[in-house]
Amino acid sequence: MGQETQNAIRNADGLELVACLDMGDDLATRLTETAPDVVVDFTHPDTIHATIRTILKAGCHAVVGTTGIHPHEVADFEPDVQASQRSVLICPNFSIGAVLIMQAAAQMAPYLPHVEIIERHHEQKVDAPSGTALKAAAVIAAAMPTVNADIPTSQELVPGSRGGVNETGIPIHAMRLPGHLAQLDICFGGPGQRVTLSHDTLDRGAFMPGVVLSVRWMMQHAPSVRYGLESIMEETQ
Repeated sequence: MGQETQNAIRNADGLELVACLDMGDDLATRLTETAPDVVVDFTHPDTIHATIRTILKAGCHAVVGTTGIHPHEVADFEPDVQASQRSVLICPNFSIGAVLIMQAAAQMAPYLPHVEIIERHHEQKVDAPSGTALKAAAVIAAAMPTVNADIPTSQELVPGSRGGVNETGIPIHAMRLPGHLAQLDICFGGPGQRVTLSHDTLDRGAFMPGVVLSVRWMMQHAPSVRYGLESIMEETQ
């Protein structure tokens, strides 16, 4: 993702790549030396909270693609945003196509209120379920709070075989296998019918239009904390 982002920024009109950092680099020092307007972060869930605060303290906007930040944690960064007068945009998925099928799922949920989510990623992905799957579940549950309310509880002969279920009540099944990059299936069922909304990421270039869109948005709007690419898409049309 870092290499794809470098290429995307280099090729985007009006944007300039001023620094690239890797593991072992001192983030605070490099930000002081290079003074970027926007920092795009694809690092690790274990360090992302500290990384965001370091970026804001340096006077930079933060576009965050690292997963591991849950929606309820977004407000934690509000004091840092106000103190720095810089923005944070946290995106579980930068693919515009993935965002659009989540919006479609929200429209379907009141009419087909039985749903499960399957997500597939490469074996090196460090968190499960993915931020994209968690985001999809949250979007659907917001549109239909009683989703899956009348589904009987199954007896799991193998614990976890029915997927992980958080406060949304939507089972999420996570696969980690070589040969996969990223895939999201939102599976609805109803009397006599089933509907699956599916998004396949075939190449990391799929994320780059969303990354560039996010960087441009940062430079044109008042400081705020946003979660999800959809939170800025309407403002950039």
